[in-house]
Amino acid sequence: MPDLLWFCFCPTDFAITFVYIDSANCLSRMRPGQTFKGNTIMSPNSSFDPVAKTLHWLMAVLMIGALIFGLIMEDASHAEKASLLQGHSGVGLTVFFLALFRIYWRRTHEPPALPAGMKSWELKLAKINAGLLYALMLYIPLMGFLHAATSVEEEVHPFGLFNVTALLPSSEGVTDIFHELHEIGAFLLIAVVVLHAVAAFKHLIIDKDRVFQRMFPFMKG
Repeated sequence: MPDLLWFCFCPTDFAITFVYIDSANCLSRMRPGQTFKGNTIMSPNSSFDPVAKTLHWLMAVLMIGALIFGLIMEDASHAEKASLLQGHSGVGLTVFFLALFRIYWRRTHEPPALPAGMKSWELKLAKINAGLLYALMLYIPLMGFLHAATSVEEEVHPFGLFNVTALLPSSEGVTDIFHELHEIGAFLLIAVVVLHAVAAFKHLIIDKDRVFQRMFPFMKG
């Protein structure tokens, strides 16, 4: 489909607007209330709301912290590991419940639309990446919780609040399985986050379409 120059009339503002559209892909993804700005479909809010931004960066910090805790524990002594587990497990549970709230917030608050110039494979990859991030935010803490609940080495008290290990029967074989699944999820998360970061900086440096700015604190999309 060739590039088009659309003639639009807004009855509420009695305004006539010429909108330049560079591909049919733009039209298929427009929703009521959206407009064009340059090469980007704009939602009524072109930036994420403060709650979404806070959740994004807070969870990023918590997940990085949990990963650091996990890596340190691999080479820690038994006494050090027992102490580190209290913080690691507490952060993991916090991430789990924040992820549930974040999913709720995402479903009830429409995010800004992606740039109209993005290729179909880029849109699919972005959707897959986001889906994996949300899934891993739930999967990793859940596997960690089950690993702690079936632990045979030590009791796990998230932030010292309660004994997770008392919730399920301890089993060396079962807890080892959950430990492996927990670690696999952590390595998958690292790969997905790296891809997410590379894509974000591509939007900032190469595409210059303000996708990066819409999630960055104190910046508008």
